[in-house]
Amino acid sequence: MNDDNESTTLTRARVDAAPAGRLSVVWDSKAVGEVAPSRRVLLVNPLVFKNGKAHHFLTDWTGSEYPSSVLPAPMEFLYLHAVLSRAGINVEFLDASARRLTQRRVVEFANSYAPDLIVWATTGSSLCEVMEMVAAVRARTPPAREAVFGPSATLHPETAFAPAGLIDFVLLGEPEKPALDLAQGKLVENLAYVANGVVHCLPRRLLEPLDWLPRPARQLLNPHDYVAPFSRDYPFTVVVTSRGCPYAKCAFCPQFVWADRRVRGHSIEYVLAEIEEVVRRDGYREVFFRDQTFAYDRARTLALCDAMQRQGLRITWRASTRVGDVDAELLAAMRRGGCRQISYGFESSAQNVLDRNCKGSTIEQAFRAAALTRAAGIEVVGNFVIGLPADTRENLRRIARHAIRLGCDFAQFMTLQTWSDRAGPPIDALPFDELARLSARAYRRFYLRPAVIRRILPRLARPRILWATLRSAYRIITERQIY
Repeated sequence: MNDDNESTTLTRARVDAAPAGRLSVVWDSKAVGEVAPSRRVLLVNPLVFKNGKAHHFLTDWTGSEYPSSVLPAPMEFLYLHAVLSRAGINVEFLDASARRLTQRRVVEFANSYAPDLIVWATTGSSLCEVMEMVAAVRARTPPAREAVFGPSATLHPETAFAPAGLIDFVLLGEPEKPALDLAQGKLVENLAYVANGVVHCLPRRLLEPLDWLPRPARQLLNPHDYVAPFSRDYPFTVVVTSRGCPYAKCAFCPQFVWADRRVRGHSIEYVLAEIEEVVRRDGYREVFFRDQTFAYDRARTLALCDAMQRQGLRITWRASTRVGDVDAELLAAMRRGGCRQISYGFESSAQNVLDRNCKGSTIEQAFRAAALTRAAGIEVVGNFVIGLPADTRENLRRIARHAIRLGCDFAQFMTLQTWSDRAGPPIDALPFDELARLSARAYRRFYLRPAVIRRILPRLARPRILWATLRSAYRIITERQIY
């Protein structure tokens, strides 16, 4: 960000059909103002088609921004709906991604609802397709302001304004508070807009305390629309106990775009009330704590796990954390509290690659965390990145073997492509087509083993999990997996 509030010029990322040129961008702009309040707001989670195939794009406070073969609950929209509804604003949510609604159906819905503000999720990879939908809606729907949010739009808001006249506002970072301000007619912070050819980015402020948020509007969902890989039970939902990462130094992670290298947590009382609601009111049987680093605060984690155990709710849960966060006592407490699976960002099999990318962990820590987790009776999910700077063909050819040696029950091998809109890949990067082949090779070598097949088969008794597993396998085999 430009702390002295001077105008800067940034090179626009490539956007198909956008005119060549540059936009002047002012960060921390003082150009606050007002617009007419919105009476009816429409939230749209779009389904994106590329080369004739549908893609579910994730975009949320973890910094995630990638296509997925399965779809977890869109928590950012559920919070948005709850915040706007609490303020007395009429709001509708259209999860076109989950309901597999084409552009035509989205246009029809928007036209029938006639909102005066529409909020879309977008990513760097889905921006062109979302802009096409926005243009189609503008052509058919009574005049409405259009706003987008997402990590890429936050980092490069000028790209969203490149097709002139389509987007009116970019919600910078977490969308709940700026969406509420915009709907109430206030342009004060966490918003970007264009005036006289200049992109004005109003000051960024993080949402604190998180307990200001009402509990997400899960009543809007059909639980059967959502599932996740590696599930043990069904139906499944997402719960968020914290936002941000206290480490946030990994060179490949966009999490800092949202949380600015900080972590904020809900109170334990808030989390327990939400879990109670999820289980007793909504009937969910499995929860994924979608925190960037669930165990970032050891004392808080122990207290939360103890409270969940005392609450006596029959639910299993899983979480993600760092290899340096866990120890035997903590893992035992998590197991007693209902944890059955932990995802770790192991990333690479080579220490020099971890160091080059500022991971802040060691291979020894990875083996220790995996061993302690298995000893506690908790499954291990290993997340690996294919194509980190300094990685080699030899490393990537044995990445599946490394996952097996770690004792991973499941693994993901995601291909890195974070530099596509910048000055080009690092000089030591392998060609992307080769990275895609190495990723597919790692998936085959890890999953086509009798031990893994035996582990997966009991879960496939539930048709929804069977379908999600088959669909994930098909997408892994036939499509590039991009991180």
